[in-house]
Amino acid sequence: MSLIPSPGGVPGDLSQATGAVPLCDLGPEFENKIPPAAWVNVSIRAAVPGEAAPDAAGRFLHCVFEFAHPRVTVGKRRSVVANWAPSLPAKLKAQDPIFVECDPGCYWIGTPCNVRFTGGRKGDLYDVAVTIDVTRQVQKPSDSFDTFEDPFRFALTSVVTYNALSPALPTPPQWHTDFELIQGGVTVAGFPLTNYGPGARVPLNMGPILLTENSIVRTVGAL
Repeated sequence: MSLIPSPGGVPGDLSQATGAVPLCDLGPEFENKIPPAAWVNVSIRAAVPGEAAPDAAGRFLHCVFEFAHPRVTVGKRRSVVANWAPSLPAKLKAQDPIFVECDPGCYWIGTPCNVRFTGGRKGDLYDVAVTIDVTRQVQKPSDSFDTFEDPFRFALTSVVTYNALSPALPTPPQWHTDFELIQGGVTVAGFPLTNYGPGARVPLNMGPILLTENSIVRTVGAL
């Protein structure tokens, strides 16, 4: 477990994300292009209970997973990208990174990536732990075969204070596609949303999402 101060800054600006933890060696033979795979559990809690505050978008310190953008020119498939390692610049290929903001939790990671941290009030201290459980132990490339794995599913929770002069939902992070109301009140395209909790999802393109009271909201997506 590490003690990490919140970098603060503007929500969505990941240039100040802190505390990089490389997850590029999740497999036993990265040099031989054995696909990595592991469960990665991220735990974040305030070092001083009750003294942490959210950023301007209502988000406390949370994860930023940095993935490679697969260099694929034909078709669609899910597979690892073994020739890209965020922590090894000498091996960087002509691929763009994908940054995914999400709550702490347990995630299945099937490709090299980093995890960083952003959000919260600048200077607030958090206890952060990243635990890795490697499940794929193939040692020879000839024994490794491609698998079509489930998408990386993610969610980010915000505690939003209602402001009558600016009632719009804070701008969702990249790659988030749907909205959930956990508690509070909002209108979607002028209609009140009355179904609370996970599963009552609204696509973010349904129209203006406006708060009508202090609310806890969540945006979700998958890659």
